[in-house]
Amino acid sequence: HYRVAQQSLECYLKGVNYTVMMIDLNEDARVKEKCSKNQQLYFKKHCAASAYLPDTDWMLVLDADT
Repeated sequence: HYRVAQQSLECYLKGVNYTVMMIDLNEDARVKEKCSKNQQLYFKKHCAASAYLPDTDWMLVLDADT
């Protein structure tokens, strides 16, 4: 039931010069490497963001509830 929100985001991103990354917290190699100690979802999301932050000047994190 989050598909409409995801499609809206994808539509918006077509009109702007932003890069979108959708990270699967359970499958992403970088998250597995850097965040394996974080079993609680809340902390794992923050750890995943910190793992990718060095790659960019700024970051906006959205999740299904945002």
